[in-house]
Amino acid sequence: MPHSPCVAIIDDDDKVRRFFEDVLEEKGYGYRSFCSCADALSGLCGAGADTTPPDLIFSDVRMDGMNGFEFLRSLRNAKCNTPVVLISGHFDLSCAMEAIGYGAADYLLKPTLPDAIESAIARHLSTCETEGRGRTPAELAFSMDLFKLTNRTMGRQLAALSNSMSEKRVETLEHSRRVASYAVLTGRRIAQVDLKELEIGAMLHDIGKVGVPENVLNKAGSLNREEWRIMKLHAAIGRDLLMPIPGMENVAEMVYSHHENFNGTGYPRGLAGEEISLSARIFSVVDAFDAITSDRPYRAARSSGIARAELRRMSGTQFDPAVVEAFLGIPDSDLQAIMRLSGELSVPN
Repeated sequence: MPHSPCVAIIDDDDKVRRFFEDVLEEKGYGYRSFCSCADALSGLCGAGADTTPPDLIFSDVRMDGMNGFEFLRSLRNAKCNTPVVLISGHFDLSCAMEAIGYGAADYLLKPTLPDAIESAIARHLSTCETEGRGRTPAELAFSMDLFKLTNRTMGRQLAALSNSMSEKRVETLEHSRRVASYAVLTGRRIAQVDLKELEIGAMLHDIGKVGVPENVLNKAGSLNREEWRIMKLHAAIGRDLLMPIPGMENVAEMVYSHHENFNGTGYPRGLAGEEISLSARIFSVVDAFDAITSDRPYRAARSSGIARAELRRMSGTQFDPAVVEAFLGIPDSDLQAIMRLSGELSVPN
């Protein structure tokens, strides 16, 4: 008989637990329900624990007694590697970094809808099923590019971050590959920019999204004000993930600033002009070009000619005019070659 997936729910609110139970029953999943983290820890890892652990755990963060972060730490100390999805009605930078630091598989923002619960279960069970089969060729190539650009220790740390991006499906590797290639081609036309740092920053520009709640990151409709506040935290999360890695200080600054606009209307700090790092100013231009020339759920890809015209239109407002001119000086044949790349992740010579 095939294994029937089992999900554990931990929440001190009876209504929330019943809501999760109803969703799981409707979807055909087995479940175990706990009203406290202490009870869950005993039931899952204690002397009388079931020998078959659940496939996934949903845990509220804010509870009396042991909270969700403390539960996760205790679970890992007990050598239980079951993925844990944390749930909370409050989210800020410290929550994101704690969740990442304790090894949470994901984070959901309350109120949690049935579709978000089902999506989290399906994705994490799929990840568990494919563990041990190795990385895909594209993922391996992406990691190898990071190794080639850095020393061994730094490469391992950055490769681990890139794995987190793949697991959470933050960005397609093709998008990261293209913007890194465009960025280096542009950087070669501008003095005083470190091409390796520029390439690494472009590859990992959205690494901070690994800390954004799943139901905010992948929401189908428009974000409300609170969800948009949370989404914008990904720039600071990315900075805080990269800053502790020796030699990544400039890359961390680029990642932190990649949504700043030349006229000061961007985020998170509202920087303007040369207050924004040159690498971030370059990235802003190439990211916009790739967005315009790539397929999106709401529209088909548009031509490089249309993208070039849009960059000219926004020069001096969203984009640094000098960077726009440098990018527009790249032959269209070179840009088209990058668009056609599929598996390789290295920058053309």
